[in-house]
Amino acid sequence: MRLRSPVGLHVLAALFAIVAVVVLSQQALHGTSLDLTASLTETNMKADIGVEHTGPLSLSLSLSKGEGSGIADIGQYGEETIAVSVPADWQRREVRGAPLASVTADPSTFGFTRWHLPPGTVISFGVPVSPASLILHNPSGVPLKVTLTRVDLEAQSVERDVVLVQESSVQLW
Repeated sequence: MRLRSPVGLHVLAALFAIVAVVVLSQQALHGTSLDLTASLTETNMKADIGVEHTGPLSLSLSLSKGEGSGIADIGQYGEETIAVSVPADWQRREVRGAPLASVTADPSTFGFTRWHLPPGTVISFGVPVSPASLILHNPSGVPLKVTLTRVDLEAQSVERDVVLVQESSVQLW
């Protein structure tokens, strides 16, 4: 079919736009999406955590997940105040072992928030999308012992591990 007039071309473009609007509105109503990269990102999401410290440190990290989101608890058992950088979309839930005012955060930059944790502090975060993998960065080069606990509420499983991080980065899972 050949369209000879500009009006015919405009009618065809308008029909295409109407069809696109109807398809997109139906997907919104039914909760479906054409965005395959978003669904791949959610299921294959990785998270990075950075830990800054000057002396040997023991850190606990637990992640409980269910229905896509989760709760992460990070505890530090050293004798110094440390800095922990977590993804900016992780929201602080609670603090244990220290006054709330003593646990401070720097403004988020480059997608991360840097939290300052006094000795003996545990901080809990709401994690909107539970990561499929987690990389821990230890730029100080000083030994860091990480005690891991992963709880999957849907699979009803618990995994525990202890990792010694001596160099810069390690994939925890």
